[in-house]
Amino acid sequence: MVVVGAGPAGLEAARVLALRGHAVTVLERAAEPGGQVLMSRLVPGREELAGLAAYLVDAAERAGATIRLGVDATVDVVLAGAPDAVVVATGARPGVPPIAGIMDSPAVDPFDVLRRSAGLVRRALVIGGGLLGVGVAHVLAERGADVVVAEPGGELAGELGLRPRWQYVANLRARPNVSIRLGTTVEELSADGAVLRKLGEVERLGGLDLVVPTRPMLAVSGLADALKALPGGPAVFEIGDCVMPRTAFEAMQDAAALGHRL
Repeated sequence: MVVVGAGPAGLEAARVLALRGHAVTVLERAAEPGGQVLMSRLVPGREELAGLAAYLVDAAERAGATIRLGVDATVDVVLAGAPDAVVVATGARPGVPPIAGIMDSPAVDPFDVLRRSAGLVRRALVIGGGLLGVGVAHVLAERGADVVVAEPGGELAGELGLRPRWQYVANLRARPNVSIRLGTTVEELSADGAVLRKLGEVERLGGLDLVVPTRPMLAVSGLADALKALPGGPAVFEIGDCVMPRTAFEAMQDAAALGHRL
């Protein structure tokens, strides 16, 4: 079997499949396994995720899976090993929200912020207060930027359980250079500003150096679609974020369930 993607879902699938007696090869484009966990571990307060990535790699290899790094898993590369089945765990990527003026704004990929590749930032707007948005806000605030987080819902980091969410969000709220706007949507963006709306009231922000949209997250499903379209090709199974964006632990549960079925 071939597993494409060495994030939490791919590594957990490889571990379970190998334990069940399958010959498993994991193909990963990056030079280091771990997927989005590698970026999440860079967020203040989430450093423990480095241990999760190391554990998943060790567990998969001890079970007998082979992990190949730096491999661009095209259709031809995947089929070269003549697999009976392919498990696609290619994750998700940030999309561009349909906000007026976003293409003229200083919008950047949230993953670039986590990689610390953004330059000097004095004031930033983070769009979306989910787990990714809170992480981006932590990183920017730690670098000294004044950060506004706009979340249309009523809570931050809702993907987390109550106890870890409380501490994670409390740490963000304690930062004096972070302002949180719940129940707030971003109506319009410009080269250095934004228009926010909450319950019909409008707030205008100026002096923005950076805008970071953290939603939507789009499933990366191109490889799975191409493999499924092949006549007489191997069985194809999709797991994790490439089906629907979710937490790392939910992706691992998805992967383990598939592994036990195959």
